Amino acid sequence: MDRMKKLLLLALVGILTATSLAQTNKQIDKSIKSFNKDYSKGIAKLEKYMNANSGFPSYRSWETLVIMRHKNYLQLKSLYEEMEITIESDDVDDPDSSAQAFKDLLIEGVENEFIYICRQATIMSTSQSADMYLRRMLIDFEPDTLVSEKAEAYFEEAKEFFQKGDYELAELNYHKAIEEQPDYYKAMVYLGDAFWSDEQYDSAIVYFNKAIEIQPNLLEPRKYLIDALLDKELYVRAKEECIKAMMVYPSNSIKNRYQIALKQENKYMNEHKITKTFYANSIENDEQGDIYGLFSTYREAKDEISKFCNEDGIIEPNGQTEDSYLEVYSWRRFIEEHEDDLPEYLRFGQKMMKEGYFDCYILVSFFHVDIYPQLEHFMSIPENRERTEQYIKTYLIEAYD
Repeated sequence: MDRMKKLLLLALVGILTATSLAQTNKQIDKSIKSFNKDYSKGIAKLEKYMNANSGFPSYRSWETLVIMRHKNYLQLKSLYEEMEITIESDDVDDPDSSAQAFKDLLIEGVENEFIYICRQATIMSTSQSADMYLRRMLIDFEPDTLVSEKAEAYFEEAKEFFQKGDYELAELNYHKAIEEQPDYYKAMVYLGDAFWSDEQYDSAIVYFNKAIEIQPNLLEPRKYLIDALLDKELYVRAKEECIKAMMVYPSNSIKNRYQIALKQENKYMNEHKITKTFYANSIENDEQGDIYGLFSTYREAKDEISKFCNEDGIIEPNGQTEDSYLEVYSWRRFIEEHEDDLPEYLRFGQKMMKEGYFDCYILVSFFHVDIYPQLEHFMSIPENRERTEQYIKTYLIEAYD
């Protein structure tokens, strides 16, 4: 094909892509309009459009669906919590307890449905909202379990001032809460947020760092710290904090912040992630089902190594493999099996195997909430954190043309 034909073909592809994108946005906008009138109808309209189109739905489609589903989940959860249920039966020892159990079952059902949608969104797209909700619902924990009544009273009063936009009084009361309870994590985060909202970025950075010191395994203060650094145009520091945050939880939102910092140098991160229609291998789930076609080897690898794995997919020392993680082993077996017919988009995996960073590639670039226990174990080893930083800086950063 000569150069002119190539240019014409590229122009045609560009026109078709722009047309397709415009059509997608039009359908999403229609769904949003319908959703604003009736949650169920808006969701059904969007899902029908997404299911009718071949390939992977767009990023905006998934983001919109997750946001819709979250609002619907909160509405139903509130409805079930406020619902009055009366059980009248001589066979029930404690009717009130049985009624509460029934309400809990309803709430659990809508929560599981929402989690399912988020899990779908995070294997088939890079949805930041889905990623965030999964982390908050499945990974994060309540750090402030022993807060004194006085400290909590100051904290609640500070929140009221913050919501009114009175940042000075909010800051004062968050300070009082911390004086009462020096390890009050949420007060540290919220104080930093108050300073940030008041555009006192230096002070915000101080308190976000203090919150990180109290709870280094929670992502929220790291996100806010990066945002404050970006606001101050401290891009080098922001990049370093992004890498540290990715070692805690390599979320799509952190990766996006890293892209913002890199863009100032005319660079970007190409993490070589792939979208897919199947979930990560799970030792706890015996009914994941087979994968047919090219990726069948990936699922079959679980059967090969499961006897050496604990419930989190961490592999105990054995004579079969030196890999320590089910996800890493499964993808290694897949790439080895398809060495001669491997798709181009997975050739990077071959390179990482040769370079000695294959585990970093799988656990960070391919990260999904389902493999969090494996990532957490991996990052608990200082050498792996050093290797991860080297992997990101050496192999993922590229320059714009």
